[in-house]
Amino acid sequence: MLDYHSHIQSRSVFHTPPIFSIYVLMLVTRWLRDKIGGLSAMGAINRQKADLIYGALEAGDGFYRVHSQRPFRSIMNVAFSLPDPALETLFLEASRREGFHGLEGHRSIGGLRVSLYNAVSMDAAKALSKWLAEFLRIYG
Repeated sequence: MLDYHSHIQSRSVFHTPPIFSIYVLMLVTRWLRDKIGGLSAMGAINRQKADLIYGALEAGDGFYRVHSQRPFRSIMNVAFSLPDPALETLFLEASRREGFHGLEGHRSIGGLRVSLYNAVSMDAAKALSKWLAEFLRIYG
């Protein structure tokens, strides 16, 4: 694929690069560089978002059950569960009404999951941490 001679011999139909994907990659890379301040800055932001969510979960004094042990926790996907599956269903329904979506757990472990990918803003993480505290207050 990286042999230009192959492209010349096949009159440029050997492989058509995914132009849209390359363009989006360029936009994201520029956003990370110019608006965020680079990968280290993005890493720091992601750790702050994860700290917010884990902090809200740990404030539940066992109500929220974090799936992984502290040294092995992901800062991108926070997996947890509630005391019973019926409460998890209620949590998902109430969360949707509050505007939070995609909190269903991973297919291999079940429960609930918060994804904190780069595109998730700090404001969104703050709002979710407040919602976790509110759900705990009501149902905990």
